This record gives sequence, C-alpha cells and structure tokens, in this order.
Amino acid sequence: MSDRNLIEEVEARIEYVPRWRLILGVVLLIPPASVLGMALLGYDLYKAGEKLRAAEGESLVDDGASTEP
Repeated sequence: MSDRNLIEEVEARIEYVPRWRLILGVVLLIPPASVLGMALLGYDLYKAGEKLRAAEGESLVDDGASTEP
C-alpha cells in the first residue's frame, strides 16, 4: 500500500469515528495518558475500518475467490 493510499484510508476511517471519541482520543495522547489514547484511537480506527468495508461491500479477509488468474 502506498503512502497516499494509507492516508486516504485513514481519512475515510476517521469519517466513521464519532467526533467525541476522536476528540477524547486526541486529548488522551497528551502524556501520561498517551498509551491509553493510542489504544483508544487504534481501536476506533479498526472498528471504523470494519464499517467502511461494510459500506463499500468489501471484506477485510481475502476469501481466495478472486477472478484474476
């Protein structure tokens, strides 16, 4: 995945994270709560990725049934 695709993926995931949880995660990045903040933001982005894939009709796991040779 190129850097541009990674940035676009993160931007798309952020749209699915509730604003208050995003603000809370950023506030928790201030030390000494930074580990908790990184865990919260990571979890929120992971869950947002699942919602994003569901909205796009894709699967996070390749089922091996691709049509390409």
